[in-house]
Amino acid sequence: MTGNTRKQVAGKLMEKDVVSIWQKYTAGKIFCCGNDVIEIIYPGRASNNGGCDFKDAVFLLNGKITTGDVEVHIRGGDWHRHGHSHDPRYNDIALHVVAIDDTGSITRTSLGKDIPLINIGYLIEHVYSKGIITHKRERRFKCPAISNSIDYSSINKYLRTIGIRRYKARAGNFYRTLETEIPEQIMYRSISRCLGYEKNTVPFEKLADNLRIDKLKNLDYQSKLQLMAFIIGSAGLLPAQISRDSAIYSKFSNDQIDEMESYWLQGGFQQVLYDKDWSFFRIRPANHPVRRLMALSEILYRHIEEGLVEKMASLILHTCCHEASNMEKELLISWESVYTDSSGFGTRLLGKNKIRQIIVNTILPFLFAYGLYTGDRELSFKSESIYENFPGLEKNHLLSYMKTVLKMNTERKLTAVEQQGLIQLFNQFCRNKDCHHCINAMKVMSDREQHQDRNFCSNFSVS
Repeated sequence: MTGNTRKQVAGKLMEKDVVSIWQKYTAGKIFCCGNDVIEIIYPGRASNNGGCDFKDAVFLLNGKITTGDVEVHIRGGDWHRHGHSHDPRYNDIALHVVAIDDTGSITRTSLGKDIPLINIGYLIEHVYSKGIITHKRERRFKCPAISNSIDYSSINKYLRTIGIRRYKARAGNFYRTLETEIPEQIMYRSISRCLGYEKNTVPFEKLADNLRIDKLKNLDYQSKLQLMAFIIGSAGLLPAQISRDSAIYSKFSNDQIDEMESYWLQGGFQQVLYDKDWSFFRIRPANHPVRRLMALSEILYRHIEEGLVEKMASLILHTCCHEASNMEKELLISWESVYTDSSGFGTRLLGKNKIRQIIVNTILPFLFAYGLYTGDRELSFKSESIYENFPGLEKNHLLSYMKTVLKMNTERKLTAVEQQGLIQLFNQFCRNKDCHHCINAMKVMSDREQHQDRNFCSNFSVS
């Protein structure tokens, strides 16, 4: 980059401009980074979460296909100035993209991993000099299967089939776990993980593994608040444990908070996690880990005596296979809980979409496996039938991205099976841009009559 252009960049260019140029102009480009040669296949999809600017970029690193996240800065030194070198949220970054390499320093994560630094200064100089920095439309990845005119009816069948296989593969994982773990603990751990949102699944799972359900079941707790104190205290997120003021406790009176703290101190529990183990960055209040722990406490308080598995199995067996929404309604009634402050304003702990996610990703595949494991074929059959008829969940960024890739009508409502198929299609093929194998699979699907695979322990992997 010339001296004049460098001054222009330093004075006028914003990070969003560098982000835009990376996204629109780098596919097919080759960059040399020290001893590494990197060819960009796909610059990634924009991320709406903290920790990176782009997710799932695909590139050749010295000839080897590689995927990962991308962080973009104006200057190379911003990596250190912004504290990313000590922030675990940036440990999954695969490429560091800059307009100016002002330090020549190595980009290194908190785990000590070195990240290739790509300088796109020459691209910025070209685009900047032509005055087209904001005039070119975003380059979107085009699915070759659509370009080859595979009809949408075949794609719909494809999505449905791999959505069912994804369900069977998840059930297969549950089945294998049933051979070594009690059913209540498996469901409790899986529900906990689902409550963790995408940023806190690991700490939720760790909490469930250490604060086991059989231990909680044997406790002599007198109130819901006491059980909540044991769970949130073990998670290290009671008011006295966190090093930040949290508005999440505004729904509790001072007396309730003091009571929870007292229960925790007298309970003799070991603190499993600390506030540094949890992610709070760009977390909406509805997804705050404390609020989700309250919801977990509510679920356990309502069903721990009867048993989570027994309760969920009963719901399945009393739900008509073609009326999947009935199960959702029953859980909404069962799991709704409102904490009311002195002004009478209430807050629901779990929304409808989160309950639907738990049903689709945990309850239905687990009970399918549990039915086969115990010989209750009716439970397995009804679990699968409800899944096949379950309405779609709320759309998210990944589903919207996949609809765009496949040129599907963005307003078209998908069933839960089709949504799961889109997710698996992304994980299996689109993330790595493995279009050749994906197109072949679609062609095979379109050339033969479809038969549902009832063998849930298939080789179709879930990722």
